[in-house]
Amino acid sequence: MKSVRWMISYCLAAFLGIYLAFTLSMKFLSPVFSQDPVANQSSGGNDSTSAQIPAALQAPPAPQQEPLPILSKSLLTGEDYFYDPTGKRDPFKPVGLKALGLAKPVVLEPLQRFDLDKLQVVGILWDVRSPRAMVKDPSGIMHTVIKNSKIGRAEGFVATIREGEVVVVETFYDEGKALKKTRVLELKK
Repeated sequence: MKSVRWMISYCLAAFLGIYLAFTLSMKFLSPVFSQDPVANQSSGGNDSTSAQIPAALQAPPAPQQEPLPILSKSLLTGEDYFYDPTGKRDPFKPVGLKALGLAKPVVLEPLQRFDLDKLQVVGILWDVRSPRAMVKDPSGIMHTVIKNSKIGRAEGFVATIREGEVVVVETFYDEGKALKKTRVLELKK
């Protein structure tokens, strides 16, 4: 029963606070005028709303602008210039990856920034459903790797995690041929 009274008093206090904040804010706010001229001014009658708006707050009439010509004189040479956009790409559209010569975007994971020789295995959890290993990079940051994690600069990935070692497969290219090389990172004790 006591908690019901507290809940009712809390709701009343919140309602009263919101009501007071609303009424005080409405009292201190001044009316806002638009900068656009009032539409009823052309009726010829004496419009009381336009008389209330000071002349300094009324918007000046918009200047009439002519469209820019496609054919114009060059400012530096005085020669005529005509721009023809046919056959040119839209400069506001993003450039596709094929135009840059890339097949897919290259996003490096943190361990792909280091050679395998500079990485150190400091812990292995291998006798579980999903084996994991802790790898320390040269800057001292620890990373958790699982099977198929990307590691090393030579497109390496973790092939398997066993007791005391992490097997990494790297890809090297020789005369256009992809050569796979297996390297074992051992746990340092």
